[in-house]
Amino acid sequence: MFAIYDNPSAAGRGVERLLEESFDAKRIRIIFFDDDGPEEVVVKHHTRAGVGAALGALLGTIVGAAATTTGFVTPEIGVIGGLASGLAAGALAGITFWKKEVELPRSREAGGVLVAVPAESEGRQKRARRAFESSGGRILAHGASASAGPMAAGVAA
Repeated sequence: MFAIYDNPSAAGRGVERLLEESFDAKRIRIIFFDDDGPEEVVVKHHTRAGVGAALGALLGTIVGAAATTTGFVTPEIGVIGGLASGLAAGALAGITFWKKEVELPRSREAGGVLVAVPAESEGRQKRARRAFESSGGRILAHGASASAGPMAAGVAA
């Protein structure tokens, strides 16, 4: 399915909505059009696993150190065990936090932006349409012509 936006800010909101609708960031295509010609931009969608691991390791170490004061755990086991378990738990928790902001180049603020995403089933087409329409996108193609690729919809890639 394809939608055109008037500016990168609106296109960014459209991509964020697609991500919220569980579309894979790797399959979303963004193409800028202006006087310099078309330019494709890659969508980057990151987790916070690194931040979670660091915070988990810190908190785990603190909890492990505190556990050693009870006398039931040796200092080495408490600190190392707390560090390891906190690191693992923090990394797993960080994976669940997605960075939903789409960073598009500000230098291309003028001109249209094409956003395309595969929507093979009727349900996915409805979700893509909802994402595009709620963010101000004008739908260019959907259904069988959209799944065939940009050229089938008359859009040069």
